[in-house]
Amino acid sequence: MAKKADLRILLIHTSGAELFAWTGGQLIRSESYPAEYNGYVAFSGELARDPVTPFFIVVDCIEEDFRHDTIAHVGGSDRRELMRRKLKFQFRNTPYRVGSVIGREKSGRRDDNVLFSALTKPEMLDPWTEALLQRQVPVKGINTPAYLMQQFAKQRKLNHEHLILVNIESVTGIRQTYLKNGKVMFSRLSPWNHLQNTIEADKIQEQVLQSRKYLERIKLIPYDRPAEVLVFTYGNPLGDAQLLNAEQLNYSIIDTAELSVVEKVSDALVDECSALTLALSMALRKRHLKNQYAPFDIRRYFHIRQIRNALLVLGAGTLISTAAVATPVMMGALEKSDSTDALEIRVRPLLQDYEQLRLGFPETPIPSNTMAVVVETYDNILRQSLNPAAAMVDIGNALRGISGLRLTRFDWSLNMSDERQQAAEQELLAGARVTPESQFVNAVIAGETLLRIQIEGRVENTSSYQLAQAQVENFVEALRTTEEFEVTPLQMPLDASPAANVTTVLDGRTINAPFAIEIKRSLAP
Repeated sequence: MAKKADLRILLIHTSGAELFAWTGGQLIRSESYPAEYNGYVAFSGELARDPVTPFFIVVDCIEEDFRHDTIAHVGGSDRRELMRRKLKFQFRNTPYRVGSVIGREKSGRRDDNVLFSALTKPEMLDPWTEALLQRQVPVKGINTPAYLMQQFAKQRKLNHEHLILVNIESVTGIRQTYLKNGKVMFSRLSPWNHLQNTIEADKIQEQVLQSRKYLERIKLIPYDRPAEVLVFTYGNPLGDAQLLNAEQLNYSIIDTAELSVVEKVSDALVDECSALTLALSMALRKRHLKNQYAPFDIRRYFHIRQIRNALLVLGAGTLISTAAVATPVMMGALEKSDSTDALEIRVRPLLQDYEQLRLGFPETPIPSNTMAVVVETYDNILRQSLNPAAAMVDIGNALRGISGLRLTRFDWSLNMSDERQQAAEQELLAGARVTPESQFVNAVIAGETLLRIQIEGRVENTSSYQLAQAQVENFVEALRTTEEFEVTPLQMPLDASPAANVTTVLDGRTINAPFAIEIKRSLAP
């Protein structure tokens, strides 16, 4: 490769692995390695040539298991410990496992619904990960097509209640991923003879119908509810066959060749662009490629690299602060030539502090690519230094023309993004010895934060809850016209939930209906 890659992607499947390079905003296929001795040797040679550029691993295999369970609704450290024990019980023989809360039961004790998933054949990954650890190559994370397709659906705004995504992959087979309200619940891979030029439509419908019946048995899809099925193909592998809607399954075909043009996928992938490589390219471009399965031991050299970068940023910030203190003193002394001796006396302690600080740093010179990381990290931190007045201007603009709304509370906080928060919880579940404060610092450095604003107020001078509801809805819609805002009503004058109630006095007087709104603004570049 002529240009140095920003990130290397290793796509592992049963018969081998494929190496991709992410460079210049494009995903480029580089090499293929068979899953045998010669392939492992060739891969080790690639690592010897470049042990610095980090890796991200994607595993496309049959041995990915999804299990649903419930746990008591608890919070904080109790939830983490309970999840950790449940996860270890579900998957004892693999370190590549993860658990997450996906909802809550609507009756009874209202326990938490949880999803546990794992790669149940760790020996398939071991030769590749051992080579990476032997060369001390940073590994950013491990993910699978199921979670990549979840991110793909989110980016494409595929907001169906029940959605089945069908990928026809030339190497591995037919993968089905079931999403419920945008969250992955189940995924399975069916082998396919990739030497054929076409695949029978009946085979796809048969596989999807089997998955549908299984999801009905485990009560993820009600028997009487339809499911949308999106079949991703490249070219025309179905031939003249047609996918017919039946059994509450509504089929649609998406040509990845056309979609790759819309998403500006690299020319190097256009001739063989699958749904998996398309989803991978989109996740990389939006910086949404997150770790799901990699335990702390696999990622330790990546964490060491992050700590090193954080120290460099801290050192750069210290030098800048020192310069900011020294500059006014020096400028004032230069304007008075007769005070040169006094200036030297005052500057000498600063120079001594600087020398002590410099001696505390390693003697090795900082490479140019490392300095680029420092500058980029500083820009990320600066980007997240926001003034509440800017957000207040947008909120004030949204209030124009809406009378009767009085804002009583305005809470402003900087938090980790939802994806980063989930990854942090999984990292703690995996046994990583990190504190929440260090996880937040890493999120700030990585630019994976969001601004969270909570507004509380009342609707005044109205005698109708319906009018109050309409005024708050108009305010919410006005806020949503700001592109950076993700607006969620927390409390409305009329709450339509089953547990809600409305109390008023029928005496003709005006009411003061409370409301609460949450605004999120992503600070990712």
